[in-house]
Amino acid sequence: MGIKMGKIEVRKALEEDKEIIWKWWNDETTRKMMKQNEFVPWEDHIKWYENTLKSEKRILLMSLENQNKLGVVRFDFKESNIYEVSINLNPEYRGKGYGKLILKASLNFFLKENQEVKKLFAMFKKINVASKKTFLENGFVLVSKPDMDISGVKKLDMETEEYSELIVNKKEEN
Repeated sequence: MGIKMGKIEVRKALEEDKEIIWKWWNDETTRKMMKQNEFVPWEDHIKWYENTLKSEKRILLMSLENQNKLGVVRFDFKESNIYEVSINLNPEYRGKGYGKLILKASLNFFLKENQEVKKLFAMFKKINVASKKTFLENGFVLVSKPDMDISGVKKLDMETEEYSELIVNKKEEN
C-alpha cells in the first residue's frame, strides 16, 4: 500500500521495478554522483535487489506520477533509530523539480511507517548540487562535524563529500 501526496504517489518498490532501477543506477550522470561509480552488472543488481526487497533494514520506495516512475528513495538502517537516506531520479525527470517532491513524499511515507526514527542523514558529493538542494529543501541541514561513530558515516570523505542530517522531532502527546 502506498500514499499519495499531491500528484506524487509513493509505494514500496516491487519486483517489477527491478529493471528500471538498474537502468537508472547505471545512467552515466547517476554513476558520476555516486561514491561507487562503476557499472553494475545485471546479475549483481538482481542479487542486491532481491536482498533489498527481503531486508528489514533497508526500505526502497518508488515514486510515481500518473503511473510514470519518477525515482526511488532508499532508507538504510544504520543503528538505534538512525537511517541513511539516498535518492535516485529517473533521468527523464531531472531538473524539473521532482527531487524535492519525491523526497518529501517519501519522507512522509517512511516516517509514518517508522515512528521510532530519531535521525536521518544523507551524504553526497560536493559536485552534486541538485542532491544537496533537494535534501536542504526538505529540512536537512549541513553538518561540518558529523558523528563519525555512526555506522556508515565512517566512509564519509570530507574532501569530496558533504554530510547533512534531519533530526526528527516528535510532538509531545499528553
